[in-house]
Amino acid sequence: MKRDFLESLGLDKETIDKVMSEHGKSLTAEKQKVTELEVERDSFKEQLSQRDSDIENVEKKTRVQAKN
Repeated sequence: MKRDFLESLGLDKETIDKVMSEHGKSLTAEKQKVTELEVERDSFKEQLSQRDSDIENVEKKTRVQAKN
């Protein structure tokens, strides 16, 4: 949200300051949620990569055992 928009609505400076302050708080909270979700996503990516590696290792072992 831009201060110019609020000024165009005819709001006084004190009201605009309060609105901007609250908007900043909600924006900060949303950014925190995004950061938490990105960390969770990255964790899932690591788990998926590890799972793929584990599957590959099991397949290799299975092939070796099948040859014997």
